[in-house]
Amino acid sequence: MKKESFGFRRDGREAFLYTIENEKIALSVTDHGAAVVSVFLKDAGHSVVQGGVSVEAYENELRYMGGSIGRTANRIAEGRFELNGKAYQLPVNNGPNCNHGGNVCFCDRLWETEMQEDSILMTLVSEDGDQGFPGTLQVRAEFRLLKDGFSISYEGLSDQDTLFAMTNHAYFNLNGPRSESVMDHIVQTDAAYFYPVDADGLTHEPCRSVENTPFDFLTPHSIGERFDLQEENLKAGNGYDHCFPVKGSGMRRMVTCCTDRIRMDIYADTPAFHMYTANYLDGSTKLGIDGGTFPARSSVCFEMEYVPDAVHMKDAEKPVLKAGEIHRNTYEYRFAVKGQEL
Repeated sequence: MKKESFGFRRDGREAFLYTIENEKIALSVTDHGAAVVSVFLKDAGHSVVQGGVSVEAYENELRYMGGSIGRTANRIAEGRFELNGKAYQLPVNNGPNCNHGGNVCFCDRLWETEMQEDSILMTLVSEDGDQGFPGTLQVRAEFRLLKDGFSISYEGLSDQDTLFAMTNHAYFNLNGPRSESVMDHIVQTDAAYFYPVDADGLTHEPCRSVENTPFDFLTPHSIGERFDLQEENLKAGNGYDHCFPVKGSGMRRMVTCCTDRIRMDIYADTPAFHMYTANYLDGSTKLGIDGGTFPARSSVCFEMEYVPDAVHMKDAEKPVLKAGEIHRNTYEYRFAVKGQEL
C-alpha cells in the first residue's frame, strides 16, 4: 500500500495517489475524481490505461479520464427530466444536453479515502439540489484487487428519489500509454443491438440490430477494420460513441478486448456498456503518464452503464434510486498476458 502526493488542486487542497498491488498487478487511484490513474500489469511491463502525472492534468486537460462519473453518466436530453410528477432542470453543458452529471461532475470532486491492503474505499456526499438533482446522495466507490485484475463498485443511498447511474471512464490501450492507436485492438461482445446517436451525441431509441453494420462485434473485429466506412452512426459519433445493451441481468461478461499479447474481459451487472474510441482527444497533453500525449483514437473506453437518456425512453430500464434504498453496481476487469496467467 502506498499513499503519495498528487499535487494541489485549484482550490488549494492537496490530492493524493493511492496504490495497492499484488504479485501481478498494481492499481493506482487518485482521490481527485476517484479516478483510475494506472493499471500496471507486471507481466506486461506497463499500464493498460491512459492517465495523468498529477492533479493538474485532470483539472486542465484530462477531465473525465479514468474518473468516476455521476450522478448520471452520458447525456440527458435538454438537461430535463420528470420524477414523481416534478420537473427538474440540470445544467446544459454539451450542446443542447446535460452530459456526465452537469457542470461539476463527481470526477471533479475530492473524495474521502480509506485505504486497505487489497482495496481503496472512497466516499462522497452530493447534497440535495446538487447540479439540479433531488435528494442528498451518499456515494461509495470501492476499488479492489482481484487475482487476475481489479473491480470497481459504485453504491448510492439517497434520502429522496433521484437518478443514479454512475460509470467509470477509464481509457484503455492494452499496448501502453505511449501507444498512439487502438485501431488494432480486437473487440467481441454478445450485444446484438446498439443505440443510434444524433449529431450532438444523444442516444435515441429504438435500438437497432448490429447485423450488417460496423457495430457487429458478435464475432471478433478490430476497432479500425470498419472505422472509415461512411456509415451514418459512425459519422454522427465521430467514431464509436455508442451504447450496446447486453442480454441478461446480474454479473455477466459484457465485452472482451485484446491485442496479440493482452486480453481483457469485462464483467458487469449493468444493462449496457458504452464504447467510445477517444474521438475528441487531441494529442496535446504534456502531462500523460509514461510520456503519453494521447491523440484521438489512442484509447478505447468501455463504460458500464444504464442506457443514456433512459429516463426519457419507453423500453430501457430507468436509473431511478428510491429513497432509503441502496443501489450498487460492480464491474470486473480481468486480464491475461499471452504465455502467462495473471
